Amino acid sequence: MLWEIMIFEQDRLNLTNKKRTSRLPWRGQFSPELIEYFISDVCLNCETFYDPFCGSGTVLFEASIAGKTSYGSEINPAAWCLASLSTLSQLPLNQRESIKLELQNFFLRSDVDAVILEEIKNHKDVYVKIALSSAVLLGMKNSKNFNVDILRKGAKVLFQTLDESPLFIKPTYCHLEDARFTSLSDQSIDAVITSPPYINVFNYHQNYRPAIELLDWKPLDAAKSEIGANRKFRQNRFLTVVQYAIDMGMTLNELVRVTRDNAKIIMVVGRQSNVLGASFENSKIISDLANNTNQLILKNQAERVFKNMFGENIIEDILIFEKKSSERHIIEKENSIKIGVEMLNNALKSVPEKNMNLLQDAIKKGNLVTESQQLTISNPLIEGK
Repeated sequence: MLWEIMIFEQDRLNLTNKKRTSRLPWRGQFSPELIEYFISDVCLNCETFYDPFCGSGTVLFEASIAGKTSYGSEINPAAWCLASLSTLSQLPLNQRESIKLELQNFFLRSDVDAVILEEIKNHKDVYVKIALSSAVLLGMKNSKNFNVDILRKGAKVLFQTLDESPLFIKPTYCHLEDARFTSLSDQSIDAVITSPPYINVFNYHQNYRPAIELLDWKPLDAAKSEIGANRKFRQNRFLTVVQYAIDMGMTLNELVRVTRDNAKIIMVVGRQSNVLGASFENSKIISDLANNTNQLILKNQAERVFKNMFGENIIEDILIFEKKSSERHIIEKENSIKIGVEMLNNALKSVPEKNMNLLQDAIKKGNLVTESQQLTISNPLIEGK
């Protein structure tokens, strides 16, 4: 098969000659050029794409522009709002232009800061509600400032995205839902492109929190379902490793359910996470979990290197699986726990002495760890709450 002989273009993985920036600011998001490469060169003949951790929607936007139908799942309400701008692709072009004109006229109002929240609450068109909410998020970001200038700044970024609307060829669908429990139909997806959460991940519910709370969302409801987040184990953060293995095992089971036979599953994973001075390999956990099902075959592996905002070299592993046609064999929770505890045991030789007792205690209690809570969150844009 193609994957077994494919040699990746390292410059394209590393984005050495990067020309495009992400259209919507969101921490940890994909670069559009990387997704463009995966869609055009790696996922040949794939027509339906899915990102179970879609963030601000890079996979959705790029798939639509490439003429591919796509689906996304996201638990963070701020990210979901931004990614849902891509769902304008479901509308006829003249309707998209009509919405854009309405929004342009709205943001010309001198009292836009006094009326925008009521407009979001009462407008009958959910696409307009999403767009107005996105302008608030893009303007405020992580600040508490809320005024006309802030909103028009957010609107400027919003309209840059709306200006791309004629390029959206195929529809996208973005669901506010848990990647472990999705609304997708069985065997409906040709290719998955995603960057799953890492162990000890940034608490994404804090991203744009003042703005999303102003919009009447409750981001702390999503925090309980964040995979890899350490806030759930403040007394012993090493237990996060075991829960991560459980949650990612459940995610892989769900991906097996929704993908067609021979589907391509591309995961871009931060190679290492640090917990209390000990290193853990995220990609090894995922590949070990995949080995526990007979339906996910690791066909290829690569790495990419880039500099973060602090000038540090970050290494990401690219894991490429193929979904095989065979009787379904799920990853059992007990096996996920075993993999998580094995990772803790491997850390015994490198953990700082001051944290040795915590690590040993986590190893003893690993079999008591349960999965993260399933997402339950109200959507005020749809439910009118």
